Order: sequence, then C-alpha cells, then structure tokens
Amino acid sequence: TIKFEDLGWGKNKDTVASLIYFSDTSNASNPSFEVGFPAVQMWASGDAPITAFKYSVKRHLGTQDQTYVLNNRGNPLGKPVFYSYEQLAQFVVNRVIQRAEEYLKKRIRKVVATYPTTFTTAQFRAVERVFNNVGFTGDALNMAWDEATAATLSYFYEQIRRNGIHTVKALLPSPAYVLTFDFGGGTTDITVIEVQVEDEDETHTVKTDIIGITGDNFLGGDNVS
Repeated sequence: TIKFEDLGWGKNKDTVASLIYFSDTSNASNPSFEVGFPAVQMWASGDAPITAFKYSVKRHLGTQDQTYVLNNRGNPLGKPVFYSYEQLAQFVVNRVIQRAEEYLKKRIRKVVATYPTTFTTAQFRAVERVFNNVGFTGDALNMAWDEATAATLSYFYEQIRRNGIHTVKALLPSPAYVLTFDFGGGTTDITVIEVQVEDEDETHTVKTDIIGITGDNFLGGDNVS
C-alpha cells in the first residue's frame, strides 16, 4: 500500500486519482497531465479552465461516450481533443502505476483490479481492457473481486494479520454477517457477506458467501480522500 502522507502530502491532501488535469494536449496520444493531489491543486488555484479537468471517469466505462479536453489558458491556440472514457482511464492507471513503481523502486508485474459492485458485464470488460491496454494481461491481471467485496476481504486479512485468527473468531462467531458500505470516488457500493471461520486440526479456513449487493454508479464523492 502506498501511503501518500509518506511522500509529504499530508493526510488532508491524500486524495484518490479521480481528478485528472490536462496541462497540454498538443500531443493527443501522449498529453501532459496530472492525477490526484497535483490536479486538485490546479483546480483550487483557479488557473485553468474547467474544460482542462475530468473526473469520475469510471462512471462512463462500458459506453461509447467521448468527452473533450481543452486548456486554452495554457495554449491560446489549442483546440479541443476528444477522448473516450477508456482512454482517460488508461491515463490514470498508467500514472498511478508509474508513481507506485517510483515509490517502491520496483517493476510492477501483476495487478489486482477491482470494479464497482454493480457494474454490468460490459463495464467489467471495459475495466479489463483498460488494464490489458497498459500491459497487464493473462495471469498478470486479477479481477476476481468487486470493490465492496475486496474491501471486506482486505479488512479480514488485516484483522487476522494483526490480531490473530482466535481474536477474529471471538469477535465474529460463525456465521457472521458483514455489511460493507463503500462510498467511493464516484460510486457507492454495498455488499453483505456471510463469513464462517472453520477449524480443522491447526488449520483455519475463512469461508465467505455473498448474500447480496447493491449500489449506485452515480452517487459518490469527487476529489475525496
């Protein structure tokens, strides 16, 4: 996990990459842009037109929609450049992976990519294409979990890692029902999962069963931590 405060951003500036700022689109296929906090800084400064910003891109994945970008304050002669939302998502993913590699000083070869819980098959495939197009295909890409389910599994993993399986069993006697509410950068996801911790000799198995999911792909925060 990259904790952005370790990079000197501060907790109030630890934002997700839901905001993109384009400083120059003269080279449409390789524009100059920023995501996350640097983009938020430009937004707050008021030094760029609103047409230089895009946000909550994932809401539009799986559609044929396009949107235009224009920063004629930086380049008065600039013309609108049209992008699909998959292209915008690729810019974001590329930049996040680039930042992660710089921070970790390692090449990232495998990615776990989650997706909004209520995404359709077409939207799921769109997310898959985004990662395929930036070089993660086959075994290098794991898309086994939606966002809310992944958050729940991550929570249990952390609890077990920190406190041990016996503490988790005491807190959540089987069967336990866990509701996860994920108010994200653009979408809201809710899932209810049944969790059972089973013993066999000295082996513990955590079994999960998704009871129900719901959510809203157009209800969520923009530029939130």
